[in-house]
Amino acid sequence: MKEIAGIEREVHAIDPENLKILVECAEEHLSYYPVHDLLTERRQKLEEAEEKEKTFMESLARRLEEEFGELTDPVRATRDFVGENIPSQIYYCIYYKIKPHKYFEYKNDELWFRNTLIARGFNVKEFIIREIENRDNIKAVEEIKRLREKVSKISEEIKREIHKLILKIESGEPLIGKCRTCPEVTL
Repeated sequence: MKEIAGIEREVHAIDPENLKILVECAEEHLSYYPVHDLLTERRQKLEEAEEKEKTFMESLARRLEEEFGELTDPVRATRDFVGENIPSQIYYCIYYKIKPHKYFEYKNDELWFRNTLIARGFNVKEFIIREIENRDNIKAVEEIKRLREKVSKISEEIKREIHKLILKIESGEPLIGKCRTCPEVTL
């Protein structure tokens, strides 16, 4: 259960297959408790945030390609352009509300942004600033940030609920439900 909640746990020598079985059994038991709904909600919010982030990055990459041409040409990519870093740098600046102007540096016809090589032979500085200041981009990233914050809050709630459950178990209260590792009890 500690594994599921992300609670730091004692490390025991246990092979991966047995750990997998124990996690599955814990999940079976948790399905009888309210924390199960929290786990489901966290999983859904995380998937939604990751999908929105992926869509955002792909749309930035598409606009970058439309403005500067094909980024995947291996000859051009190594010689002239380092494009895969640009969407993540834009995302990072919007997410953390960083003003980009002071982070640009030119060295030998190379554009560096926040100590990351962005481009060779291309001036993408204006593109980056424009995309960071774009209201639609800001709204999209703020929505992703809200989702990630919600995931974080749910995760903390899951930790609290599972910690309470662990204390009950350690005090001798049996788990509700049954799994394949539960002993058969007959009266």
